[in-house]
Amino acid sequence: MGLIVQKFGGSSVADAEGMKRVANRIVAAKRDGNQVVVVVSAMGDTTDELIDLAEQITPIPQGRELDMLLTAGERISMALLAMAINNLGHEALSFTGSQAGVITTSAHGRARNAIDQAARRMLALALVLEGVDRTRAAETCGMDRQTLRDWVHRYNAEGLAGLSDRCKGVRVPHLSPAQMAELGAWVEAGPDPARDGVVRWRRQDLQRRIATAFGIKVHERTVGKYLASLGYRRLSVRPQHPKSDPGAQAAFKKTSPKR
Repeated sequence: MGLIVQKFGGSSVADAEGMKRVANRIVAAKRDGNQVVVVVSAMGDTTDELIDLAEQITPIPQGRELDMLLTAGERISMALLAMAINNLGHEALSFTGSQAGVITTSAHGRARNAIDQAARRMLALALVLEGVDRTRAAETCGMDRQTLRDWVHRYNAEGLAGLSDRCKGVRVPHLSPAQMAELGAWVEAGPDPARDGVVRWRRQDLQRRIATAFGIKVHERTVGKYLASLGYRRLSVRPQHPKSDPGAQAAFKKTSPKR
């Protein structure tokens, strides 16, 4: 028939009986003449239990070690499921992601497939040239039909070079430690109304000051991140007018009737 990929969640393989039911479904698909690939989650609440256990050890587990810990749940499930299938008289082998050829980036907790994007696009074009319909070729290579169409046009116009990613522009430079210290000093001292035109800092005001003083243009949100890294947080308070008279205010309070 064809290649079938089946995915079973933790509730489907929560116990031994669940494992056996899943194994029977996989064997039934195999008996229909299909090649079957199975992706299986950790049993029941295993993942949540492992996370709770890690947080009992440390409130902030290291990303690599937490990923390593959580893979234990899937390894248990896939080994038991392979045993259940073998027990039904059919051969099954369990593989981790890397053993199956799925290689990811090293961004722990948010890793992505590390297969070169240009290679993926070349595979999609090769499938089309072999007569595979575009919908299936796109789905096989992790894209939609419109995206595949765009890559076909790029390939026709530029050849293999057209399948590479375009330059994404120049990264905005970060402030140096000395510049960050100076930014902190500005915040502590407050603005100069005559020079800055405000009586309290806003992110957009600091954005302009950074551009003027350092020659670096950053987004307003980036200024907020700078302030957060320096330990400041946003407060909405009523500013004090630079020409206010504390003595007149105190006299006014004394003569005001009490409520």
